[in-house]
Amino acid sequence: MNAVPRPDQESLPFARLGHSTASPRVLELLDGMWRAAWPVIGAALQRGLEELQTDLFGHAERAPNVNEQNYSFDALRELRQKQADFIQRSCDGMQRSVLHLIDDSIALDQLNPGEGSAGRRSELSLVDPVRFEEILVLTQIGTRAEMRAAEELHALAYRQAALVGAAPAESEALALGPQALCGALHAASLCFDLRPAHRSALYRRIDKHLFAQGNGLYETANRQLAEAGVLPHLRLVPRRGPARRASAPAPTPVAEPATEAPLS
Repeated sequence: MNAVPRPDQESLPFARLGHSTASPRVLELLDGMWRAAWPVIGAALQRGLEELQTDLFGHAERAPNVNEQNYSFDALRELRQKQADFIQRSCDGMQRSVLHLIDDSIALDQLNPGEGSAGRRSELSLVDPVRFEEILVLTQIGTRAEMRAAEELHALAYRQAALVGAAPAESEALALGPQALCGALHAASLCFDLRPAHRSALYRRIDKHLFAQGNGLYETANRQLAEAGVLPHLRLVPRRGPARRASAPAPTPVAEPATEAPLS
């Protein structure tokens, strides 16, 4: 199996953002957040790929006919040949969601029914219902992940906002948030020539290792920023009263003053 790319192998290294108007401190903090998060993400991508390949091989051995067996072997070969490209594309797309915090000209990979990445609108689902079905799978994955990690995501939104001097981002625009990661996965997966069922199976196996087994990614990102001085004493408490929604509470930020390190 190909190794997960190390941070110093990435194609969009923060150290080369010489044109950015962000302060060196902000760039350092963003870089630190990314370097803390990527090993968790990269390991989940690798495990998802390996698990799907194992399942495809087993399915090929049990296939009821030659056609089904060939479909499984073709998908297995495609995954093995292009898995490094997929991981690198995922890495690039996810890193762009971080860079977008300080440079909104950097395009994001968003979930839409088209073949391309951010900024490209296509005809809607009736033109390509198969692609729409894949996007629906990813949208459901992202929504479930947001519900599981609601508290950690709220904290991350406030820390990112403090870091760049902006209002907390909505869930779909949150750097490294589930929607951003799912958009990057979709764009990266276009490198594979796979049947829709196999592509959706890949998404679900990555979901299992990235989102479904706890909130390690967002705990890691929050911990790294807090230890670096970004709202280190931030606490989020659920709002009380009849307006609170049981399924998706909206926490209120509570921070102890005068202890956060300056970001500039």
